[in-house]
This record gives sequence, structure tokens and C-alpha cells, in this order.
Amino acid sequence: MKRSGWWAMWLVGQVQFSYPSTTRVMQDLFDSGVVPEDWRRALVTPLHKGKGKPQDEPRHYRPVSITSIASRTFERVINSQLLDFLERSNCLADSRHGFRPNRSCETALATVTHFVSNQMDNSISTDLIQLDLSNAFDTLDIKLLTRKLAQTGICGPILAWLTVFLHGHSQRVVYKGSRSAGSPVLWGVPQGSVLGPTLFLLYVNDMPRNAKCLLVQYADDTSIVAPISSPADSRNLQGYLSEIERWTLMQRLQISASKSSVIRFSNNRKNGTPVYTVSGSPLAVPDTICILGITFSRDLDFSAHINGVVSKARRTLGFISWVTRPCGAGALHALYTALVLPTMEYCSAIWSPSQRHLRERLESVQRRAARATCGRSPGTVYNSYGARLGFLGWRPLSERRQTSRVRALCRVLDGSLSGTPLFSAVRVNKRTGQPEPLRGRTSRHCESLLPAAIRDFLTIPQSARSPLPSSSDESRELCKLFSRRVAS
Repeated sequence: MKRSGWWAMWLVGQVQFSYPSTTRVMQDLFDSGVVPEDWRRALVTPLHKGKGKPQDEPRHYRPVSITSIASRTFERVINSQLLDFLERSNCLADSRHGFRPNRSCETALATVTHFVSNQMDNSISTDLIQLDLSNAFDTLDIKLLTRKLAQTGICGPILAWLTVFLHGHSQRVVYKGSRSAGSPVLWGVPQGSVLGPTLFLLYVNDMPRNAKCLLVQYADDTSIVAPISSPADSRNLQGYLSEIERWTLMQRLQISASKSSVIRFSNNRKNGTPVYTVSGSPLAVPDTICILGITFSRDLDFSAHINGVVSKARRTLGFISWVTRPCGAGALHALYTALVLPTMEYCSAIWSPSQRHLRERLESVQRRAARATCGRSPGTVYNSYGARLGFLGWRPLSERRQTSRVRALCRVLDGSLSGTPLFSAVRVNKRTGQPEPLRGRTSRHCESLLPAAIRDFLTIPQSARSPLPSSSDESRELCKLFSRRVAS
């Protein structure tokens, strides 16, 4: 790692003169299919997964590999070209939302939420199975991965280089200043490498599909959603689950039944308990389920999630207020926007509440932060919340959530999510060229992401939203316009 540090310092200091020679060296390495041995050595730092898990068991740590800076620089070049090829050739399944341009946790959660909300609006129960793949990144079969790369259409020098890159890795564990002896890596892709996520994406890309079920994947998190209107639907879902289990065994992967769970979304609280099994073990049926950091309840109400967000934000705000006591308002302002605000706005377009008391609970955190920050600014006296926000350059959280919803809709309208269920859910009127309102039988569905976002979008002057955005830049400008209108 010291060699990497010196290499980085030299590269940055001599960038004007070094990039031609560095480019030639890397091009020669690529053409000859050579991967320097130092690039295949990794220092593994175990990161505890937290959540109250014992710290004396290795399985509760996530291995993060620190590799050569030169290797990561070269990997970025390869990864960029590889992803571009996969997207242009439509090789990746639409169910994949991780490690791809224009896809994110938000798009995965929006897909699940809209599907469930739409079914519940039609009085149809929905079962969601959340699968946990045990140590997925660390158990990939390298030979099988190489074959999948070739089957995808990757060939020539890039396949040769990737084949060499995947073999011959070694690693040492670094923990509390001590290093273990080196050991060869025979399975998996390094967590912390640039190419690792894309290679994992390709490895699990051929997971089986089912016409009656919605499959949503983000990294190694897999959600299976299916409407349940009869016992036959439950049997179909169990059959699909068994098919996925057989597929994982063929891929040298394993589903952890103890960490997987199922929840039934329904308007009727007495709609029965779902029963599904993996490897003969029944899946847990909790009252709430956490998907990509968002807590879902059986009635698709996000009160529990919002209460958790508010509690965490208040604790963080209290801590940063205490540690910045000797400092001025600038320190508290910076830490609030860096640590507290992201907590309250993570995927907020998904769970943005319509209930006034929940909106007030969220806003109370920023009220407290604004009061504390203005109190540290000499010579400023602001008696109203709005005046404090104006002085600090902040906006009400409710307005920011509205903008977030419109931003999510614009990504659907500009084609960034073409081929996904979200893209199919938004109907554009052929005569007006504008999205048609999505109506619902229940207030819950009417206030969910897509119906509420379309309603907000249509408040923008037609001259500004016609024609619809066709690129991310146009979507960005439209969101800025909406943000200014909401603030005025």
C-alpha cells in the first residue's frame, strides 16, 4: 500500500507529463492481457455490520478489499466501457437496479411500492419475499463467471484481460494494526474493487423470471412480489421460489432461510398468514420488513419508518449540537446539512407522508436545527421559522420532498427508466403529450409516489413542460423550475 501511496503522489504531482506514458503502459497491459501481480494483492479490512451484532464472530464483518490505486484507476476505464456495452446491447435484466446508470435504491423501492399500492388499491393482497444471499460477493465461481462473460458477448482482449484479472488474487487481513499472512483467493470478487459490482451484476443477471411475479434486485438484495387472490397464486409463488433456490445452487450461491422473510400487504388485517419455505425451513413473517433501509408495514403505511427517521435525526442533531458548542453557527450548519438532512431525505419520495402530524414531526427536526443555528449567529433575531429558513438559505422539508417526487417522475418521462414497470405505469396522452393523472380508490394510493408526482408535475406551466423532457439535463432544469415555483 505504501507503493500505491507514492504512485498516487507522483501521478498527481506530474499529471501534465505522466499521463501520455501512463496511458501507453496501460494500453500495453490491456493489449497483452497482463495484470501486474501487485494489482492482484489486497489488504482486507473487516467492517462490523453493526445493529447490535456480536463483534467476536467473523460472519458479522464485511470484508472490504483495499487494492492498488493503479489497479483501481485501470479498472475504472475497463468498467466504464463494460457498462456502456452492456447498456447499449440491453444485456442486463430490467429487474436489476444496482450498479447501473440511472438506477438506484430509489428506483428499486419505487417499483416495489407502486406495484404493491396499485394491487391494494384494487383490494388484492400482495406477498413480498425478501431473500438474503449468504456472502454472495465472496462465493462467486470464477470459472462460471468467465463463461457468463463470454455468453454475454464479451470477447477479444477485454475478455482475455478480465480472465487474467479474476485469477491469481491474494489477500491479507489488516485489523487493529496487525496483518495476517497472505492467502490465495479462489472464489468471489473483491469487495471494494471497481469491477467487482459489475461482475456480480453479470453473474446473477440470469436469475429466473416468472410472468406472475415482480422481481426487483439491488446488489445481493432480492425482492419477489406477487398478487395473491387465490391459493393457486400462493402455490405459484412457492414454485417460483423453489426455482430460484435451484438456480442459486447451480450458481454456487446459497439463500439464508434464517435471514429471509415474507410479508403480506393487505387492506384486511385478518387475511391470513403467508407460508413459504426455503430448503424446507419456513420463512419468518414479521409485522414490518426493511428493504434497502426503508421500513414497510403490512398496510403500506410508513409511520414506523418516519418515526425511526425522526428519532435518529434528533439523536444526530443533539450530538452535533453538543460537539460544536465551542464553534460558531457555520460548523453546526455544515454538520446538519452533511449528517442530519441526508438521514431525513433518503428515498423520501417513496415515503413522503400526507398526514399532517407526520409532516410536522419531520419538520420539527429542522425547526430545532434552524433555531440552534440562528442562536449562534450574533446580531440575528428571527422569531418565525420562515425567517430563519430564509436567513440560513434552507427550504421546508415538505417542499424538498415534493421536488424529490417530481425529480423521480422526470427520470421516468425522459426515458432513463425505459423498460421498467415504472415506465409502463405512466401513461402519456397522445393528444396533449402530457402524462395522464393516475387515479385511485383510496387516499393512500392517490398520495403514493407516481400519482402525487404527476399531480405536482401538471402544476408546472404547460409551456415549460411541453414537450416532455427527453434527457437528464432537461429533467434537471424542469425540476429547478418546479422547485422555484413551490418556494414562491
